[in-house]
Amino acid sequence: MRCIYRLFLSYKSLILSGLSGVIFLILLSCGGSTVHPPIANKIPVVDTIFGDILTDNYAWMRQRDDQAVLDYLTAENQYTDKMMKHTQKLQEQLYQELRSRIREDDETAPYLKDGYYYYSRTEADKQYNIYCRKKGNLEAEEEIYLDVNQLAESYQFLSIGDMQVSPDGKILAYSSDTTGREIYTIYFKDLTTGKLFDDLIDNGSSPFIWAANSKTLFYPTLDHINRSDKLFKHTLSQPVASDPLVFHEPDEAFDIYVSKTKDKKYIMLTLESNNATEIHYIRTDRPNDKFKMIAERQKGVEYRVHHRVNSFYITTNENALNFKILQTPVLNSNKRSWRELIPHRDSVYIEYIDIFRNYLMIMERANGLRQIRIEDLKNKSTHYVDMPDPIYHVWKNDNVQFDTDLLRFTYQSLVRPKTVYDYNMKDRKKTEIKYYEIPGGYNPDDYSSERVFA
Repeated sequence: MRCIYRLFLSYKSLILSGLSGVIFLILLSCGGSTVHPPIANKIPVVDTIFGDILTDNYAWMRQRDDQAVLDYLTAENQYTDKMMKHTQKLQEQLYQELRSRIREDDETAPYLKDGYYYYSRTEADKQYNIYCRKKGNLEAEEEIYLDVNQLAESYQFLSIGDMQVSPDGKILAYSSDTTGREIYTIYFKDLTTGKLFDDLIDNGSSPFIWAANSKTLFYPTLDHINRSDKLFKHTLSQPVASDPLVFHEPDEAFDIYVSKTKDKKYIMLTLESNNATEIHYIRTDRPNDKFKMIAERQKGVEYRVHHRVNSFYITTNENALNFKILQTPVLNSNKRSWRELIPHRDSVYIEYIDIFRNYLMIMERANGLRQIRIEDLKNKSTHYVDMPDPIYHVWKNDNVQFDTDLLRFTYQSLVRPKTVYDYNMKDRKKTEIKYYEIPGGYNPDDYSSERVFA
């Protein structure tokens, strides 16, 4: 089915590219004799890398603030505007048609975290999300804790990197980029007053994580190639310049990534390259401790770690091409103590897992199709979640609750629009939480899909 699906996409792309090709030929025949494209100057820069001599004729374009670069980009835009002028009516028609198929005033499925229901919504004619929450229940008064439209009013561009509300629900840490260079500034907002703290962290990266005390934030920064290479620790209302360096990764093949286990017991520092992983950890309630290593990096060996009831659950590809799942005590987490929980299988690939107090969710791929496997960790039973279509895509959603029987996932197929479900892992019942409606009228029951092997 994947081949057939890819053929469908290729066919659609062919139509689009064919249309563009026709337009391009018309443009050449209509305006090619009077409108000439700008020609970029060639200024050779010669470099030697691993013994090979490389010549870059356009290295000067890396200086994005240089007037020569700006002038050239302006000329390119002017040329495009002239060549595409006769299509302006068609462009507007296509834009309005696409817009009519998107619901502009919509909101995401709310999820419960630390006593609040969090969600985001959009409003017609506004470009950015509005982030909201309700305390205790969905009938409570809405609190807007970040309106990105207001943040963006003074900028031509704005992108939100990460946002994390402190465990006590009082402080919002969020990062934004107003240049498009993916270099973020981290801000702190008092959610009781709506005012920003003086604390301002430049050159930040994502994600960042609060410690349990709601005062300490672990955040990564970027090096000269925009790689997350350092992890710092900031204490709210203390000088940012004196933030202690927690960890530095000198190997340019590795990035650093910080996260928190679902049960909120541990902060995990992950160092990863294309084919190797190394993970360190500390307790969330002891932010001044030194990070401990679980397993040293080894070329070709990747692993991920989750925590539940004094044990680490580990997925790894060591001697397991399709990954396997292991378990080890936290107090003795070296590899000699790792025991196999779910073995490697030649025909099933383990993409990732999610862990709850009583259940283990495994996102597997078999015969090219994702499937959700549920392991009951109390009675050791196993089952798979039924899906309504023979070909589909599914991924886990906001599963922030640890002590729950509910698994939230998002489902989409060739005939069924994106839908969010809550699945009860105990009684195996599925509840539709959010259906992403397609304006203009669409009935999934009018269509069918097949999965054909060839």
